[in-house]
Parts: sequence; structure tokens; C-alpha cells
Amino acid sequence: MITLARIRTIKPEFFRHEELYELEISTKLPIRIAYAGLWTCCDREGRFKWRPRSLKVEILPYDNLDFSRVLDALATRGFCVKYRVDNEEFGYVPSFHAHQFVNNRESPSTIPEPSLNEQLDASVTRDSREEHATSTNVVKEGKGKEGDMRVENAPFVLPEWVPTDLWNDFEEICKKKKAPRTPRARTLALNSLDKLRLSGYSPSAVLENSIERGYTGLFEPKQNGNGKPKTNHIFVNLEDLPQ
Repeated sequence: MITLARIRTIKPEFFRHEELYELEISTKLPIRIAYAGLWTCCDREGRFKWRPRSLKVEILPYDNLDFSRVLDALATRGFCVKYRVDNEEFGYVPSFHAHQFVNNRESPSTIPEPSLNEQLDASVTRDSREEHATSTNVVKEGKGKEGDMRVENAPFVLPEWVPTDLWNDFEEICKKKKAPRTPRARTLALNSLDKLRLSGYSPSAVLENSIERGYTGLFEPKQNGNGKPKTNHIFVNLEDLPQ
């Protein structure tokens, strides 16, 4: 058995997530409930032991399926990442901290951090193969208050619905304006873009709006009475995040 499951939160927009739905349809696997269940098996850093049989007992005990196929399907779309440390396999959820508020009393993680050269390619499912999502650069962070070096080696994963060229142009603007480029900042920005997308705004239009006006945040590409775009912030402005 793995460690006891933990209490996690789920946002309303989770039930409207198109990619999870499409992945579930294409693989004929219970992707959505399995993904939500996986959060309860993650520690406070979003890491878990890559043990399909034990995870199935915790998440889908009554389903007759190979849970390794579920994990592989999630990995091919970037919803989780598989890595190995000292010949033991682990996984983590890249967007974990963007969606979960962990109780301060929860025990610290005992699972080792991933490093770039330890990450493994996701195995293909038996019925179909999903294309790997695009990853951006790995970012290193400096010393914390305790004086230890923390390296954030988790690659940031772009979903397929994000236009890569426009996202890269947006990141270039943020870089020039010295906005923080931490993995968490990128994840929060992607969260904002996804929220706007679910509200009916084209990701391309949102990104083009920020690129054209030199914004480091993501905004509704609307216009007010004088023909100028509204500039109400949605979720996050990268310049507001701590260095």
C-alpha cells in the first residue's frame, strides 16, 4: 500500500476541462475521476510513488482495468510526469500547486525531487498514442531562508490548445520587463488563460492582446466605449508575484 489518501480540493471548471474529456473518450479509460483521485495520493509537493497497482487500490478499487494505462495516458498529455531516482519510479503533477491549497499541518514530502535527466518518457497506451505536450525551459531558484538550494526541475507543460509561438512571444515580453519566470508563475499564467478560454475567449486573442500592448498579465480582450481594451486582471499578473 502507498501512504494514506489526503483531502484535496476540486474547482468547478474541472468538470468542463475539454482535454481531460477528449483523453477519456480516445482512451476509453476513466481519466477524469482517476486524475482527481491521483491528487489525493500526492504529497504536499504534488509527488507520488509510481506504483500503478497500489494507486488503483486507492483510486479505482472496483474497476477492472490496468491502472498503468491510466497513468501513461495522463503522462502523454502532460497531466503528470514520470521520473526515476535510485532505480525507484515516482511521478508528480506539474499544476498541483496552482490548484491545491495544502494544510500547513500536512507532513513534509519524503519523496525525492525530480531532476531533468531522471525524467522518463511516458509509455504509450495499447489502443492509441497521444502526442506529447510541449515543455519549456527548466528554471533554477536561489537559496531560501533556510540556506538550502532548491532546484525546481519540473518542466512547464503547454497544453495543445495554447499556440506555442504566441506563448513564447508573451514570455519574451515578460522577460524583457523582468517579470519573475518561476515555474509557479508560468502555471498561474496558464491557469488564467484556461479560465478565459472556458469563458469563451480565444487563447490566441488573449495572448495577442497582451503581446500587442506589452502586458505581462492576461486580460479579457474586450473593448469599452472609447474603443480601448478593458484591463481588468484575470487571476494573475506575473509582475505581482514575489521574486
